[in-house]
Amino acid sequence: MTKKKILIATGGTGGHIFPAIAVGNELKHNGHDIVFIGSGAPIEVNALKKTSFRYHFIFMEGFRGKNFFGKIKSLLLIPISIFKILKIIRNEAPSILTWLDSLWNTKLPSREFTYSDNIPDDLEPLLEEIGNTYLPYLCANVDAVSKNQSFFEFHSDDMHFLKARHSQYRVWCLKQLQDKYHQIPEDRKEETRKLLTKYGCWEPLWKYQDLPMNASQEEKLPFWADRKMIGVNE
Repeated sequence: MTKKKILIATGGTGGHIFPAIAVGNELKHNGHDIVFIGSGAPIEVNALKKTSFRYHFIFMEGFRGKNFFGKIKSLLLIPISIFKILKIIRNEAPSILTWLDSLWNTKLPSREFTYSDNIPDDLEPLLEEIGNTYLPYLCANVDAVSKNQSFFEFHSDDMHFLKARHSQYRVWCLKQLQDKYHQIPEDRKEETRKLLTKYGCWEPLWKYQDLPMNASQEEKLPFWADRKMIGVNE
């Protein structure tokens, strides 16, 4: 296998960084050089500091909901961030621009595809990371939201977060995962339960079943950012 330098971009939430680190670890195990690009959010900084990956941060701010000066600042950060991203790409992976150009001009002969009936074996590291870190993190967030605590502390095997900001959106994420299990055909549920149990996902998935949902928030998720980040930017 040819060693490659791979850039992984994350978006500043636990739902991005934890799975991304799991994927990065597996790619590194296979001999690749991994570089992260993130938003500079505290959860990203704390998580990546505990790894051996190189990382760069692109500082951006939201536009929706800001006052006039906040919107001007957000717009000014866009060209600065684009310049910084191009500089990172040039320094870390000079072949990536050629790859993007080739991808852009690729024409697929057919759009037909089929779904796999089984979970691929190479997803095992990701499932382990979800069971050990991501789902327990969602549960810790649910506990904080239930107790109306703005911040909470989270421990996992190799991560320790102080003053993690509670997020109503992550309560919604856990509810979605529970609902997806209920939608699995009955003849596949027992097989799925055994798989989730094997990788430590089952217990944290159902630790909280009476979730503190916010009915006024969930109707437009996950695509409306002003609804998604309630409890994070307040």
